[in-house]
Amino acid sequence: MYIVDVIPLSLLPPNTPQILSYFSNENLFKGSAVEVPLHGRKIAAIVVASSPLESQKITLKKTGFELKKIYRILSAESVASDFQFQIALWLSRFYASPLGLSLKAVLPPFLLKKRYPFFPIQILSPEKTKEPKYAITSLDGSTAYIQKVLKGKKSGEQILIVVPEHILAKRIQERAAQNSEIYTSRLNNGQSYAIWQKTKEGLIDIIGTRQSLFLPFKNLAQIILLDPYHEFYKSEMSPKYNTGELALEIARRHGSDITFLSSFLSISAYHAIESGSMELINTRPESKPNISVIDMVHEIKNGNYSSLSRRVKEDIAQTIKEKGKVLLFTSRRGYLGMLVCHNCGDAVRCPRCHGVMRVHKSIDLSLTCHKCSFQQAFPKECGNCHSYKLKPSGRAGSQKIFNEITDLMNQNLIPKCPVLILDSDVVKNETEEDEIIESIAKRPSILIATQMIFSRLYDLRFKYIAIPNFDGLISRPDYETDEQLWYQIEKLVDFSPETIAIQTFRPDEVRLPQTREEYIRYYQEELKAREALLYPPFARFVSLSFKHKDFNRVSKELRFLSEKLRMAIIQLKLRERVQILERAQPIEQDAKTFKANLIMRTPRDSEIIREIIKFVPAKWIIDIDPRSIS
Repeated sequence: MYIVDVIPLSLLPPNTPQILSYFSNENLFKGSAVEVPLHGRKIAAIVVASSPLESQKITLKKTGFELKKIYRILSAESVASDFQFQIALWLSRFYASPLGLSLKAVLPPFLLKKRYPFFPIQILSPEKTKEPKYAITSLDGSTAYIQKVLKGKKSGEQILIVVPEHILAKRIQERAAQNSEIYTSRLNNGQSYAIWQKTKEGLIDIIGTRQSLFLPFKNLAQIILLDPYHEFYKSEMSPKYNTGELALEIARRHGSDITFLSSFLSISAYHAIESGSMELINTRPESKPNISVIDMVHEIKNGNYSSLSRRVKEDIAQTIKEKGKVLLFTSRRGYLGMLVCHNCGDAVRCPRCHGVMRVHKSIDLSLTCHKCSFQQAFPKECGNCHSYKLKPSGRAGSQKIFNEITDLMNQNLIPKCPVLILDSDVVKNETEEDEIIESIAKRPSILIATQMIFSRLYDLRFKYIAIPNFDGLISRPDYETDEQLWYQIEKLVDFSPETIAIQTFRPDEVRLPQTREEYIRYYQEELKAREALLYPPFARFVSLSFKHKDFNRVSKELRFLSEKLRMAIIQLKLRERVQILERAQPIEQDAKTFKANLIMRTPRDSEIIREIIKFVPAKWIIDIDPRSIS
């Protein structure tokens, strides 16, 4: 009889043991797979240690624990390597995620399927790690860099190119890495198994989304990560890791080079470069499009209540006359922002989730909730005061802009040409998206698009770009607001426009560095402010959230956890280093549920974070380094 220690591939609360012990009739290898009883269910688990019962009898008698027996052996051979255990442990510690879910994320998706026997390779730790590089470059420069790396690699070396989404993987393969294979979560088990086998044997280079970092490379020479600031690089499921941080850890353990390719230098990257932990490569052309800022308050004062300024209308007409293409970049889909009662000032809200309903238009005006997708017809009266004075209000969405453009064409103020919308209301699948892109590419045209357009950076070029509502690009402002706005502008520059026109009601607040000196001054000012306020990269944020359909239950849980954490911070003598941030609206209403949010600011020390997390109940969701703290 043996005692085996296992990691169940299931959710265990962070404040409970992540490695459990069971009886086994057989001595099992580290990395072998078994099925164990857990909370009345049969759960797959990976063995981490096995020892004879005789050597543990005294310990068992002292503890008084009654161990259960494993159900069966799923694989007597090892299906997990030491390298995979190490990465899972790093994910669990750095992001305070359950060890079982961290290990499950690292292992192949086809694991333990009978048709796909897989035995991992062992990866030796490198003697020394290499300094990461951050390359600021154009779209064409990124392609050229990838081609250069692939051409210059030695025999037997492997290259991994990480991209935020599968469409970009296809474009990189077509333009720079024809002999590489694509790996994304869209592959079925058979396709995924084939890629894992070829990677393990050192036969292929890979272009893939964040899951490709877990592939078993035999000789990984370099990781190239495109667009490191992209929102898709933050995992939404546990472990909630950031792809850039994971890529650095994978590169360190392989001893490989790593380069971040971007048109934008983030504040955190600049700090790493200034502190000497990252090397900067700048190949981005100095020449940039003309960026003009248009004051929309001035437009209203002069009687223009349209969502487009007079100058933008004239520029669109001139661009089409010159056979160019126009992009109208908007943050909002639909017709108008909301439906407001001009009697009591109340906005119509969703009956399911209480979010503000957005005005849409097909044949008639209707209302759609962008939170839970609930739709309803236009109400005849205000639900609050029963007034009939309901009027659409707020920022224009893609449908409203489309109507204004077509009206201008009917008035012969803009030459007639195709006008298309690219947003999630209009486009339901990739085929429809491809059809729109092909149509735009063929002739002079106007495209009204949301952020979906950024996945098509390699497909289109625009002579003129206008942002009708620059103020709406950030719906929830926080400490990264300026940085996010700047990032979106830099991505628009990759479409190679001659002009970018920005419409705003707050022109004095638009900060867009133009010269190298302005960039450096902006970075230095921002870093000083963040250091003084203890914001990243000098600290980390921890987001804690809890959902339930009962508002009183959510409110009670929030008060209880807040007080519990405050007491824990005092007991651990961390009052000067850990703070709970007060929020104006700690409870939000979502589809059929209420959600409590609690934000903590902590040091970058993962040990301190884990000490605090121990006091968080299992029902709360933990997200370290969340995308937003607003």
